[in-house]
Amino acid sequence: MPNERQSHLLKKCEAALGRQEFFSFYQELIKELKSIQVGVWSFDDDIPRCLFIRHLQNPLFGEVAKTIYLAGWYQHDPVLKEVKALEVGTRIIESFRETKDKYPEEFLRAFSSIFKENNPEFGFSDRITLLAATPTLRMVMHLYFDDTREIDQELFPTFVDLSIRHFSAAPQLTATYEPEPHPVLAKLSDREREVCLGILSGKKAERIAADMDIAASTVVTYRRRAYEKLGINTRASLFELCQF
Repeated sequence: MPNERQSHLLKKCEAALGRQEFFSFYQELIKELKSIQVGVWSFDDDIPRCLFIRHLQNPLFGEVAKTIYLAGWYQHDPVLKEVKALEVGTRIIESFRETKDKYPEEFLRAFSSIFKENNPEFGFSDRITLLAATPTLRMVMHLYFDDTREIDQELFPTFVDLSIRHFSAAPQLTATYEPEPHPVLAKLSDREREVCLGILSGKKAERIAADMDIAASTVVTYRRRAYEKLGINTRASLFELCQF
């Protein structure tokens, strides 16, 4: 049974379905699930649509993961085929650690920085994936956990139900909850900003270069230009400037 805090948030989410204020209660509910990042995706078209993504400790980390995924890596994601094949009314819950073998090696390498063993500061111990198919929406919800011992699946069915009802009722709100990348980075070019986002998510120059399909030396050039515009000269200064 939900505790008093959880029951309160469930009622608030219920009352705010289809409205902008839903997201503030939704994020608090995610915390109650002991998750530190959530990603909600719709797979009704050939290209997936990100309905909601948020790392609760470092919002830019989620933004970087979304950018990499939409750059084409979704085509290698076995979850895409799974959710498209689901019969209407079906819901599935699965652990990434328990189903890791079905993911191609190149896909795992592309997202290696999201795992705690590679990124102790912002990485995850495990990801729980919830798949659901309705007559109008095929959704995948990823919940990322810092400590797998804290995973409590009791609220998962309610979380799936709220997600489906909200995003089905208000698809026009799916992208408006998330602020633009940190305003400090607004003065940068797209490439300079992408490099800084990679740095903020804990990646090294070689990994950023691979994600952007450019040479590592070009990453260094974009980093230097970005730092000059921002008036800084170290990675630590970038984190301090963006308040992480």
